[in-house]
Amino acid sequence: MASSGKDRIRCQLELGEADQSGVWPDYLQYVFTETDIPALLDLVADQTFDQMDSESTEVWAPLHAWRTLGQLGSSQAIIPLLNQFDQLCDDDWALPELSTVMGMLGEAAIEPQAAFLKDNHHKEFARVMVLDGLAEIVKRLPHCRERVIRCYSDYMRTPDESAHVLNGLLIGRLLDLDAKETIDDIRHLFTRDCVDITCAGDLEEVEIELG
Repeated sequence: MASSGKDRIRCQLELGEADQSGVWPDYLQYVFTETDIPALLDLVADQTFDQMDSESTEVWAPLHAWRTLGQLGSSQAIIPLLNQFDQLCDDDWALPELSTVMGMLGEAAIEPQAAFLKDNHHKEFARVMVLDGLAEIVKRLPHCRERVIRCYSDYMRTPDESAHVLNGLLIGRLLDLDAKETIDDIRHLFTRDCVDITCAGDLEEVEIELG
């Protein structure tokens, strides 16, 4: 999109500091459509905002942009957003919120996130974001539970043994889903000694919780 489109959207998103309550405004009241997706993605990826005065209203534009992408719910945004996760995973707001956005993007985001999770070239906490993004899809679309659990199981069979926190958090998500059917895969993770037990407990605790 031409820079004028990006500038127009940037002006619309000068809403200032985000509400920490977790309640998002209705961004679609500003008449965003799928034609605005490229410009919104440009704002999310624009690293110049990192250099701005933290007190300015503009510095919040990328956050408002990714929330808008979530509310638009278009699959067009999935891959471009995932491509920003390694850059954004150190951002205190992006870490939880982009998982929510992926949940809003729905079923089409399952396979791309599953592939991202299994790719050890990505940063550990970028993969935590997709781990949570998959869990968020199940919260919104319970019929996707089995597909998401299969994605988790596929990862556990060939895990990143250096990603102890990721693996521990993954077990926590399986506990949230009461995924008793994954107990053998969970045991496989523990036998590889690659789980941070501060995330969801040790194997005995996990077995007890899953019954």
